[in-house]
Amino acid sequence: MRSLSLSEPGRRDVLLPAGVSLACGHLLKGRWGRTLQVLTMLVLASSPAFGFVTEDVRIPMECRNLFGSAHYNLAAYIHRPTDFDPAKKYPVVIISHGTATDSYTRAHTRFDYGYASEYFLRKGFVAVVPMRRGYAGSEGAGVADRIGSCHNPDYASAAREGAKDLAAVIAYVKGLDFADPKRILLAGTSSGGFVSLAAASLNLEGVVGVINFSGGQGRAWPGRTAGARLL
Repeated sequence: MRSLSLSEPGRRDVLLPAGVSLACGHLLKGRWGRTLQVLTMLVLASSPAFGFVTEDVRIPMECRNLFGSAHYNLAAYIHRPTDFDPAKKYPVVIISHGTATDSYTRAHTRFDYGYASEYFLRKGFVAVVPMRRGYAGSEGAGVADRIGSCHNPDYASAAREGAKDLAAVIAYVKGLDFADPKRILLAGTSSGGFVSLAAASLNLEGVVGVINFSGGQGRAWPGRTAGARLL
């Protein structure tokens, strides 16, 4: 039976069968609300627990250009299961975020992708969720999301810059004692999927696959892609 997780973001401790959770959401305001609350507590008490521990790290990266090099630190969450065994070598999934639609979200919101991470943790992975340059917790400018004019977007430059960030994360992951450097999976949504594909095209050793969830880059407005003729 598919289950939904009921707890705070970043910590998934208790599971509730999907049918029960949907019924509660629909009926808790009705006459049977209290009865459903009691039943829900009984289900929670008997459900198997699953949780994970999150570590907040900073990943160093170096960017070279015609004028020398610049050094930045990228913020990232590392999600590990509560039964984590430091003696094991875990496959790692790197989950990349999409583009923030406003400056406040870009500057202040850290994405943890807790539900997606939980899915992979249940499959035996460790999950790493980095923030690209220019996003909350990370240094530098968000050049990976700059495509220029919507009439003549430069997707190639955006892909290259985003791939630089992911390459730094991949190199960092390979140095972790508990990570299997030969089993790294890239995943991302929206521009995160776009960046994951760009990084996968570099054929970096150890990257065995990429999952692209509705990947893309550049939107003139909802439902309209910037420079669609260039896609």
